[in-house]
Amino acid sequence: MNIEAIDCQTIKITLSDKDMQKYSITYEKMDYNDKKTRQAIIKLLYKVRNDINYIDISKSKIFIEAFPTEEGGCVLYLNILCEIEKEKALKNNFDTPIITEIKDLDILTSLCKNMLNRCYNLILKSNLYYNNSKFILIVYSYYKQDNKLLALLSEHGEIIGRGSFASSLIAEHFKLIVKGKAIETVTNYLTKY
Repeated sequence: MNIEAIDCQTIKITLSDKDMQKYSITYEKMDYNDKKTRQAIIKLLYKVRNDINYIDISKSKIFIEAFPTEEGGCVLYLNILCEIEKEKALKNNFDTPIITEIKDLDILTSLCKNMLNRCYNLILKSNLYYNNSKFILIVYSYYKQDNKLLALLSEHGEIIGRGSFASSLIAEHFKLIVKGKAIETVTNYLTKY
């Protein structure tokens, strides 16, 4: 098992196949409604608290994402969302949607694959729209729009706006293709292996 603090709000836990067996969990059956999964998560949170003492998880809400590894283990990302940080996020518009225009399906699939691999832990949700041979990807983030996320979007397309007003205009004039999980859907169904 490897526990790593990515930043002050994100912790990465890499579990091997043996770790998964130790906690009696599998990626396929991992679900917070499952008793074994909840028990494993609680044990892992205690381990995180002991190993990374400068990150306070005791009064925080935690968003957990799991990704399988080829070796039979999994990688967990713990995003810490305490109340104070959520209030700051609302005040500072951390979740302001970023609207990016992408002109080509291949570029869109490349962008989505890169986002899934490089900054998925920053993304709250994503919507995909289409009109007149243009794709519009709207990305909502958990965190302040940092350089990593903006650079990746700019590298593959053109950022044409931000905010709820601009995104409502897109929703009004463009056809919604995927709501909520556009990045995951495009990566899963359109990426060539």
